[in-house]
Amino acid sequence: MIVKNSGFGSKNLGIGDKNLGIARLKSEILDAKLNASVRDKILQLVNEIQINQVFGAGDIVDILKCAPATATNLIKRMKTLNIVEPVVGAGKGKYVFRCAK
Repeated sequence: MIVKNSGFGSKNLGIGDKNLGIARLKSEILDAKLNASVRDKILQLVNEIQINQVFGAGDIVDILKCAPATATNLIKRMKTLNIVEPVVGAGKGKYVFRCAK
């Protein structure tokens, strides 16, 4: 189940590391050489998925209402951009957004 990103941490309602991580991630996406369609889809994922939440291609299909092949291609693109990292122990094909600290 995907929890929508509220932009607020559960403990701190001010600007915390989590919000700064999302801002940096969005900045990296906006600075990357991507076509507008891919950029918009990735930004939509960042807005819908919390920064430390595990997700896979099935979750992307549910969020973007796209084909499984499109979700897989988006994951490959995000891996190339180094904005996601694989999660060990959560099953094959599970990722989290990489957060610069």
